[in-house]
Amino acid sequence: MGKLINLRHLINKNTNSLRYIPKGIEKLTHLQTFSEFHVSGSDYCSKACSLEFLNQFGHLERYLGIQGLGNVTNVSEAQRIQLKNMKNIFKLELGFGGSDSVNNEAIIEALQPPPNLQGLKISWYAGSTVLPNWIMSLTNLRSIDLFEWINCEQLPPLGKVSSLESIVIRRMKSVKRVGIEILGLESDGITLSSSSLSVSAFPKLKSLYFNDMEEWKEWDFEIEDDNITIMPSLRLLEIDDCPKLKVLPKQIFRMAPLENLRIDRCPILSDLYRERTGENWSDISHIPNIEIDGNYVQRDDR
Repeated sequence: MGKLINLRHLINKNTNSLRYIPKGIEKLTHLQTFSEFHVSGSDYCSKACSLEFLNQFGHLERYLGIQGLGNVTNVSEAQRIQLKNMKNIFKLELGFGGSDSVNNEAIIEALQPPPNLQGLKISWYAGSTVLPNWIMSLTNLRSIDLFEWINCEQLPPLGKVSSLESIVIRRMKSVKRVGIEILGLESDGITLSSSSLSVSAFPKLKSLYFNDMEEWKEWDFEIEDDNITIMPSLRLLEIDDCPKLKVLPKQIFRMAPLENLRIDRCPILSDLYRERTGENWSDISHIPNIEIDGNYVQRDDR
């Protein structure tokens, strides 16, 4: 493959069974598309291209996925990658699958993306820190997708990233409660009981999706202050396969201009918000489009 020096596009997305990227690929310095780089485990070191050779691909555009970051045993290898210089990458996926979860925190800090990044996905992260420090520098970040964080018991303060328009959170199997921590307000020195400050959490968020949160029971922001606004631009809320979730926060229905609500495989919620007869139906009855368990109970085109 190293002989294809004029190759521009290498599309290898969704190659989950791939164990390594072969040596020689670092010679393809004109690549503009390289969907996924796979970090090899110790069994393939003699055959595999090293992670640091990503620096050779300065012409990459739009999307880059790095899988197998759990196989990185030497943090200095990740520190030598200059992702922040890849100015034409707008969507980045960091997958921490692999054999070693000890260095996840240091590795993710080393992999600082370019400042103009618009989309970020982080999968199988096993660190105890909730967000890398560089996240606040991504002022153009519009979407974030967090998938199966192994040790996550509390969701990160995503509200600190005020540019977000879309959030996807999936398979956080240890999360039992979502509260004010996700808003990212208190950590900025703002007291939620203040009556003199006017603040907004997730001011641009339009779409919020939770999926496969099997232990999630409670979602409550516990905020009654009218000076604190939560998700004032939210249009779409989807809750899928969260069987223990008891109720949705009233603050969202009161503050957000929701146009679409979808609830699927959430038996407690399905009963609570059942059309006209559900105990909390009145909380959502103003939403134009409501889909519960695959059936539209309310549509604005009827």
